[in-house]
Amino acid sequence: MKTTKRLLALLMALALGLSLALPALAEEDPAMPVITKDLPLIDMRPVKIGEVFTMTLEIEAEIPNGDPIRYQWYRGTGVSLLSMPIPGATTPSYTVSETGNGGRSPYFYCVVYNTSDETLCVSSHGLSIPFEPPLRERILRSLMLAIEKILRFFNIDVPLYDFFFNWFL
Repeated sequence: MKTTKRLLALLMALALGLSLALPALAEEDPAMPVITKDLPLIDMRPVKIGEVFTMTLEIEAEIPNGDPIRYQWYRGTGVSLLSMPIPGATTPSYTVSETGNGGRSPYFYCVVYNTSDETLCVSSHGLSIPFEPPLRERILRSLMLAIEKILRFFNIDVPLYDFFFNWFL
Protein backbone atom coordinates (compact mmCIF):
# COMPACT_ATOMS: atom_id res chain seq x y z
CA MET A 1 0.00 0.00 0.00
CA LYS A 2 2.83 2.42 0.92
CA THR A 3 4.61 1.55 -2.30
CA THR A 4 1.50 2.35 -4.34
CA LYS A 5 1.07 5.73 -2.62
CA ARG A 6 4.74 6.57 -3.13
CA LEU A 7 4.55 5.57 -6.78
CA LEU A 8 1.42 7.67 -7.26
CA ALA A 9 3.07 10.67 -5.54
CA LEU A 10 6.16 10.24 -7.76
CA LEU A 11 4.04 10.11 -10.92
CA MET A 12 2.12 13.23 -9.88
CA ALA A 13 5.38 15.09 -9.20
CA LEU A 14 6.74 13.98 -12.56
CA ALA A 15 3.56 15.13 -14.33
CA LEU A 16 3.72 18.50 -12.59
CA GLY A 17 7.40 18.89 -13.49
CA LEU A 18 6.71 18.07 -17.12
CA SER A 19 3.79 20.48 -17.29
CA LEU A 20 6.11 23.27 -16.11
CA ALA A 21 8.93 22.28 -18.47
CA LEU A 22 6.89 21.77 -21.66
CA PRO A 23 5.99 25.42 -22.28
CA ALA A 24 9.70 26.27 -22.17
CA LEU A 25 10.45 23.47 -24.63
CA ALA A 26 7.62 24.55 -26.91
CA GLU A 27 9.08 28.02 -27.40
CA GLU A 28 10.80 28.18 -30.73
CA ASP A 29 14.38 29.34 -31.06
CA PRO A 30 14.30 32.58 -33.08
CA ALA A 31 17.65 31.63 -34.63
CA MET A 32 16.38 28.26 -35.96
CA PRO A 33 15.69 28.22 -39.72
CA VAL A 34 12.09 27.57 -40.72
CA ILE A 35 11.13 26.08 -44.10
CA THR A 36 8.12 28.02 -45.34
CA LYS A 37 7.76 26.20 -48.69
CA ASP A 38 8.98 22.59 -48.83
CA LEU A 39 9.53 20.15 -51.68
CA PRO A 40 6.33 18.64 -53.03
CA LEU A 41 5.28 15.17 -51.95
CA ILE A 42 4.48 13.67 -55.34
CA ASP A 43 4.23 10.24 -56.90
CA MET A 44 6.10 9.98 -60.17
CA ARG A 45 6.13 7.30 -62.80
CA PRO A 46 9.48 5.48 -63.06
CA VAL A 47 12.06 7.01 -65.37
CA LYS A 48 12.80 4.55 -68.19
CA ILE A 49 16.35 3.50 -69.05
CA GLY A 50 17.91 6.15 -71.30
CA GLU A 51 15.15 8.71 -70.62
CA VAL A 52 16.27 12.12 -69.33
CA PHE A 53 14.33 13.53 -66.39
CA THR A 54 14.62 17.25 -65.55
CA MET A 55 12.90 19.09 -62.71
CA THR A 56 13.61 22.24 -60.72
CA LEU A 57 13.39 21.73 -56.97
CA GLU A 58 12.73 24.82 -54.90
CA ILE A 59 12.26 25.59 -51.23
CA GLU A 60 11.77 28.78 -49.27
CA ALA A 61 13.12 29.37 -45.77
CA GLU A 62 13.55 32.14 -43.24
CA ILE A 63 15.10 32.71 -39.86
CA PRO A 64 12.78 34.63 -37.52
CA ASN A 65 15.59 36.73 -36.01
CA GLY A 66 16.92 37.72 -39.45
CA ASP A 67 20.23 35.80 -39.36
CA PRO A 68 21.67 34.92 -42.81
CA ILE A 69 20.78 31.58 -44.40
CA ARG A 70 22.95 29.02 -46.18
CA TYR A 71 21.44 26.30 -48.40
CA GLN A 72 23.05 22.97 -49.32
CA TRP A 73 21.44 20.39 -51.61
CA TYR A 74 22.24 16.70 -51.16
CA ARG A 75 21.92 13.64 -53.41
CA GLY A 76 21.63 10.05 -52.26
CA THR A 77 20.74 6.80 -53.99
CA GLY A 78 18.47 3.89 -53.22
CA VAL A 79 17.74 3.06 -49.63
CA SER A 80 21.23 4.04 -48.52
CA LEU A 81 21.39 6.60 -45.76
CA LEU A 82 24.55 8.00 -47.29
CA SER A 83 24.12 11.17 -49.26
CA MET A 84 26.65 13.63 -50.52
CA PRO A 85 26.47 17.41 -50.82
CA ILE A 86 26.10 18.51 -54.42
CA PRO A 87 29.02 20.84 -55.22
CA GLY A 88 27.84 24.36 -56.00
CA ALA A 89 24.19 23.63 -55.12
CA THR A 90 23.86 26.33 -52.47
CA THR A 91 20.79 28.30 -53.56
CA PRO A 92 17.11 27.85 -52.68
CA SER A 93 16.52 26.07 -55.99
CA TYR A 94 18.30 23.21 -57.74
CA THR A 95 17.66 21.76 -61.19
CA VAL A 96 17.83 17.98 -61.27
CA SER A 97 18.81 16.34 -64.53
CA GLU A 98 19.03 12.55 -64.32
CA THR A 99 19.19 9.89 -67.01
CA GLY A 100 17.42 6.64 -66.22
CA ASN A 101 20.07 3.96 -65.93
CA GLY A 102 18.18 1.10 -64.28
CA GLY A 103 20.19 1.57 -61.12
CA ARG A 104 19.19 2.75 -57.69
CA SER A 105 16.77 5.65 -57.62
CA PRO A 106 18.34 8.98 -56.59
CA TYR A 107 16.77 11.22 -53.97
CA PHE A 108 17.37 14.87 -53.24
CA TYR A 109 16.87 17.15 -50.26
CA CYS A 110 18.09 20.51 -49.01
CA VAL A 111 19.47 21.46 -45.61
CA VAL A 112 19.01 25.07 -44.51
CA TYR A 113 21.67 26.40 -42.12
CA ASN A 114 21.88 29.49 -39.95
CA THR A 115 25.29 30.87 -40.96
CA SER A 116 25.73 32.49 -37.53
CA ASP A 117 25.44 29.07 -35.84
CA GLU A 118 25.65 26.13 -38.27
CA THR A 119 24.43 23.71 -35.60
CA LEU A 120 21.02 25.31 -36.16
CA CYS A 121 19.74 23.67 -39.32
CA VAL A 122 16.63 22.05 -40.74
CA SER A 123 16.17 19.57 -43.59
CA SER A 124 13.53 19.67 -46.30
CA HIS A 125 11.46 16.69 -47.36
CA GLY A 126 13.30 14.30 -49.63
CA LEU A 127 12.23 13.78 -53.23
CA SER A 128 12.95 10.40 -54.81
CA ILE A 129 13.10 9.92 -58.57
CA PRO A 130 12.14 6.31 -59.30
CA PHE A 131 14.15 4.53 -61.98
CA GLU A 132 12.61 1.66 -63.88
CA PRO A 133 14.67 -1.46 -63.14
CA PRO A 134 16.38 -3.36 -65.98
CA LEU A 135 14.36 -6.08 -67.76
CA ARG A 136 16.35 -8.89 -66.13
CA GLU A 137 15.48 -7.56 -62.66
CA ARG A 138 11.78 -7.13 -63.52
CA ILE A 139 11.53 -10.71 -64.87
CA LEU A 140 13.35 -12.16 -61.86
CA ARG A 141 11.16 -10.19 -59.45
CA SER A 142 7.95 -11.38 -61.14
CA LEU A 143 9.15 -14.99 -61.19
CA MET A 144 10.09 -15.01 -57.53
CA LEU A 145 6.80 -13.41 -56.47
CA ALA A 146 4.89 -16.04 -58.48
CA ILE A 147 6.84 -18.89 -56.84
CA GLU A 148 6.23 -17.39 -53.39
CA LYS A 149 2.46 -17.21 -54.07
CA ILE A 150 2.43 -20.88 -55.08
CA LEU A 151 4.38 -21.88 -51.95
CA ARG A 152 2.07 -19.83 -49.72
CA PHE A 153 -0.92 -21.56 -51.28
CA PHE A 154 0.54 -24.78 -49.88
CA ASN A 155 1.27 -23.04 -46.52
CA ILE A 156 5.00 -22.98 -47.13
CA ASP A 157 6.30 -19.58 -46.06
CA VAL A 158 9.71 -19.10 -47.66
CA PRO A 159 10.92 -15.58 -48.53
CA LEU A 160 12.31 -16.67 -51.91
CA TYR A 161 11.97 -13.21 -53.37
CA ASP A 162 14.41 -11.67 -50.88
CA PHE A 163 16.80 -14.61 -51.15
CA PHE A 164 16.95 -14.77 -54.95
CA PHE A 165 16.76 -11.03 -55.44
CA ASN A 166 19.81 -10.49 -53.21
CA TRP A 167 21.60 -13.57 -54.53
CA PHE A 168 21.27 -12.92 -58.25
CA LEU A 169 21.32 -9.13 -58.37
